[in-house]
Amino acid sequence: MNRSKLLALFAVSIFVILLGDSTRVSSVGASRNPETVTPGADESEIRGVIQTYFEIRYHAFNTLTTLQQDDFGYLISDLPEANAFLDAELGKLAVEVRHTELNRLRFVEFEFFLDFKDISIDDAAQTATVSMSVRHDVIHEISVELDPVNPIVSHVYDIEHTILLRHEQGQWKIVSDAYADYLWRMLRQTGISTDEMLRDMKVSPLPELRSASAQVDSGC
Repeated sequence: MNRSKLLALFAVSIFVILLGDSTRVSSVGASRNPETVTPGADESEIRGVIQTYFEIRYHAFNTLTTLQQDDFGYLISDLPEANAFLDAELGKLAVEVRHTELNRLRFVEFEFFLDFKDISIDDAAQTATVSMSVRHDVIHEISVELDPVNPIVSHVYDIEHTILLRHEQGQWKIVSDAYADYLWRMLRQTGISTDEMLRDMKVSPLPELRSASAQVDSGC
């Protein structure tokens, strides 16, 4: 399949493969899963770094901002592999934000939850590996347009992340964030670059919504 067909397939597929389970609710909220680690100063700082990292990501879908390296500031390690990770991640996020903008999927309201499963700290190497999952509730712009009084809330559950951090200059910083949502899988399987995708992106054909129950959700 040639690249133009793959890009067209992506434009349609992202509406249906990334779907959250959408239901009508009047408020959003969820309880945290019990954590398996003992609280400590390092673990608390690590959680704070990861919380800020995801806040920046989600906020971009609210403001439709194309994130730059400086937006993550002190959160990212100075290691070359961390710079490579961030470059790739910024390209992928730029595609998602552009798709969100083109298809009126801006996050008008959102709430996300981080469920930490394990934090493993290697004192000798000054590194930490965090296993966690992310879930979120989102009200999209198009949902508000279709039903301003009672818009649909879209849900995405349990996106698994493995985040590697390194202790540098007295702070924990992110080296990499490994996860496999639909867009990452598609990019890796097809070899299409994020620059190519951004150049060719158009408004996706809008499927029949059936009372606006079909929504796309970015993985974050």
